[in-house]
Amino acid sequence: MAFEFGQGGLWREVIDSKYGGWRGLKEQQTNNSKVSLWWNDLTKVWRSEEWGGKFEDCWKWEVGNRRNVSFWSDSWVISGDLKSRFSRLFSLSESKEANLCDCGIWVNGVWEWKLRWRRIFFTWEEEQARQLLEKISNKRLKLEIGDRWVWKDSETEGYSVKSAYEILRGERGEEDSRLYKFIWKIKALPSAHVTTWRVIENRVASKVNLERRGIGVESNICIFCRTSEESTEHLCFGCRVVWLVWNLCYD
Repeated sequence: MAFEFGQGGLWREVIDSKYGGWRGLKEQQTNNSKVSLWWNDLTKVWRSEEWGGKFEDCWKWEVGNRRNVSFWSDSWVISGDLKSRFSRLFSLSESKEANLCDCGIWVNGVWEWKLRWRRIFFTWEEEQARQLLEKISNKRLKLEIGDRWVWKDSETEGYSVKSAYEILRGERGEEDSRLYKFIWKIKALPSAHVTTWRVIENRVASKVNLERRGIGVESNICIFCRTSEESTEHLCFGCRVVWLVWNLCYD
């Protein structure tokens, strides 16, 4: 991933030109003789081993002039891309390939979003549109600088192969290591251990996570309380209906 963090030189230019950079890793490859074997293998591992999810959790776009950031496909305002989180709205968009600079205008020094849709929303779609506008409106745009990648693991030193390797191996520090050892030593069923691990690593099949993986769901609203997005955190700690179930377990 060095070529996406200002490294790579000529090699980066070749990857960008032939495969579309890192975005090409997310696309389903066909039997194309022009695609190299190592790139084809890398795309398979990127998806099957969930490398993509791990990497995307560790970088973010620092949005500047909005010229290089894809509105729907890049992770710039939430963890993951908007087309997965708001798959229904993405299907209705007239500008699926648009960058941020194509999705609004400056008015008296203030950025105003101008999203274009194929038709008027149904009633249940209006709530999703409101959620989308709320999320993007909280993002401060900087006209005076360019867009750039930021490696969350070390925003000052930037991306390094070592930090990426440690993330893939799951080596996230001594504190996390002690936590996992403690969990696995608890006298409980193996299924309880696995569920706890999934909650910590955000691997629960919540609606939000399913959308991030490209699995279409009709709505990402919690099926129990129907008031908030069904994320791992909400399901386990925030949903008032699920909390009633937890109280029964404690009793």
